[in-house]
Amino acid sequence: MPGRVAVQKKIIELRGQLRMALLDNKPQADRDALMKQVAEAEVQHFQGRERCVAHLRQMLSAEQFAQLRQLYLDGLR
Repeated sequence: MPGRVAVQKKIIELRGQLRMALLDNKPQADRDALMKQVAEAEVQHFQGRERCVAHLRQMLSAEQFAQLRQLYLDGLR
């Protein structure tokens, strides 16, 4: 979890840098580099989520995981 939080903070920071690069009309190469960094950080974030879910599937029974899944989905609404 701490790793995922760090990646989330990195994503927020990179997105802010990208917004400013767009607004300040920075060179396209700079904007492209920032977009690539944002995309890579997003992939890292989802890989962390994938590992988390895989771990929970191992630790919980199928019924417990189904309950956790539903609680998560309910929280998204």
